[in-house]
Amino acid sequence: VIFHHGLLDTLTSQESFDGATSILVSQHIMEEQQRINFFHQIANRLKPGASLVTADLFGDVTSEEFQLLLPIWRQQGLSSGLPEGAFETITEKFGKELSLVPESKIGDYLQ
Repeated sequence: VIFHHGLLDTLTSQESFDGATSILVSQHIMEEQQRINFFHQIANRLKPGASLVTADLFGDVTSEEFQLLLPIWRQQGLSSGLPEGAFETITEKFGKELSLVPESKIGDYLQ
């Protein structure tokens, strides 16, 4: 088993993998084309049929549904020990340091 923890650029182009994970990474890539390139770089290093597990914050921050969920997520965070004010600090980063995309666009990045 080979486990690589680091940037994609540090892998040799000849290496191929049985699977990959990207957990809370791509949400920090603000430019759409850079995010697409990120996932293509991963895909190019996977063996045929290999799995990619990815998890990021996502959603249409301008939608009514998203706005209705914010207080629920805030309360859940506080109930789980999130310090007062931390949730607001996170949501202030939406669109600045965290790029949330609507669920409908996620598939575009993985093709």
